[in-house]
Amino acid sequence: MCKVLEVSRGGYYDWKKRLPSQRVQQRQRLDAVITTLFEASKKRFGSPKITRELMKQGWRVSESHVARRMRELGLRSIVRRPNQVWVSDLTYLRVGGGWLYLVVFIDLYSRRVVGWELRSCLDHTVVLTALQRAVARRQSPRGLVIHSDRGVQYACTDFTKRLARHGFM
Repeated sequence: MCKVLEVSRGGYYDWKKRLPSQRVQQRQRLDAVITTLFEASKKRFGSPKITRELMKQGWRVSESHVARRMRELGLRSIVRRPNQVWVSDLTYLRVGGGWLYLVVFIDLYSRRVVGWELRSCLDHTVVLTALQRAVARRQSPRGLVIHSDRGVQYACTDFTKRLARHGFM
């Protein structure tokens, strides 16, 4: 191998015996602490929380460095997407000389819009259509909580029946 790489045998064995540099040793210590914190969190902490914990322990590291070290170590946090609570509201939008009514359903955990509807007339069907879009777009588990201001459109019989049919609360 030394002949192929054009390296002297003595040089190879000197390199092999050499201790890792201080930088490499520091990185190994950091990796060990990151791994310990990650395991202690039951694999739930990502780089932001690991970074905060490291700083509490006196380490001077950036979140991007911790993220890179975690990526290289193959440490990936368990992310839960509960999809347990959706919130909804409607708003009035003045457009030209008239009004449009926008109903939005948002997943409270991810803060993403899961369903919406925009109409020029305000009746209970605008809320039903927005809910229908949300259900079609997302796997919505039984027991999902729908939170709204309990306005007339949300309190109507058709809407409450639709919630019951899907097993929502």
